[in-house]
Amino acid sequence: MMPVLEAIFSIFEQSHPGENIPVNIVKGLTLAIPAAANPGGTATISGTPPNLVCSDILNETYECYEPRLTFANWIIIGLPTASVMLILNYLWMNSYWFGFSWITDIFCCGKKEDEKGRQSYSSFGTEDIQKVVVNQYNALPPMKWDEYFVVGNLICMVIMWFFKSPGFIQGWADFYPDKNKPSDSTVAIFFAVLLFIIPRKWPRNTSISELNWKEPIITWSEFQSYCPWGTIILIGSGIALSKASDVSGFSDWVAELLDGLGALPDDLILFIVVITVGFLTEITSNTACANIFIPILLALAEKIDQNPLFLAVGATFATSLAFMLPVATGANAICFSYGRIKMVDMMKCGIFLNVIDMLVVALM
Repeated sequence: MMPVLEAIFSIFEQSHPGENIPVNIVKGLTLAIPAAANPGGTATISGTPPNLVCSDILNETYECYEPRLTFANWIIIGLPTASVMLILNYLWMNSYWFGFSWITDIFCCGKKEDEKGRQSYSSFGTEDIQKVVVNQYNALPPMKWDEYFVVGNLICMVIMWFFKSPGFIQGWADFYPDKNKPSDSTVAIFFAVLLFIIPRKWPRNTSISELNWKEPIITWSEFQSYCPWGTIILIGSGIALSKASDVSGFSDWVAELLDGLGALPDDLILFIVVITVGFLTEITSNTACANIFIPILLALAEKIDQNPLFLAVGATFATSLAFMLPVATGANAICFSYGRIKMVDMMKCGIFLNVIDMLVVALM
């Protein structure tokens, strides 16, 4: 999204030489991306690495638990929670950066500035930007065979994830005779492998035998160039770290120190967990935070005789609710790296986003 936003800024600068983009618009639109990406990632199990960490640890720790944490049953809580957070974040960002200028434009005869001097969208060359975007869209060539296949491949993968073992109906994986059913990873790898097999070009009126199978949609060299190896190693090593914490007894030891929380109401325990994890993830990677805390919370849940999902899933959501510092999430780091915002901008705006979203997660 950041390159798209930068393109919009460059269009404004080209069409209005010598005129600076209003500061509140630059900062507001830039920070809107992590304000949406962070809570949006909690909606699905594949949305952000901590969700995958939580799923893997829970499914491995409690092998007897049915139904397993899957793409389908994660959405049941993830999608409504993310939707509420997105709506509230949108309202807060509009109020903080623009003073609801779009309402002012409608009801106050297109006034360009509010009482605090914040400029509205109407002075931001909206028509120029729309023209350029439409022109660039019209200039795009028709979609090719490989592009259609990738879109269809993604849709089929999500459908297979959703109906693998959704719980409310019998899924295709439920027909397997033993407990060793395919995981979400199995489905993902299957559809990824297809991209290394299917030819990049499939001309019309061409038989299968005449296709060039030596030029697949993606080659291994392309995969090596674009694959986020660091993220894969981070998730894998984090799962190893959580396993070590469990086997060594570290998680149980910390859980014993927190055993006193058992005297508190369940709702208050969850609220403390969400607040603690949410603010600690500001200074650490959200994936690393999930790897460290989830095993501890599972041990704590057993100590206080609580369903492990109650604390683990809430804490997992909280690891994505970090808006104050660049190091907290990948979205924060990427937006900060473009140099459009300062640390103080992120902190002043983000502290309220933190509080709003933590309250939503605890309540939901």
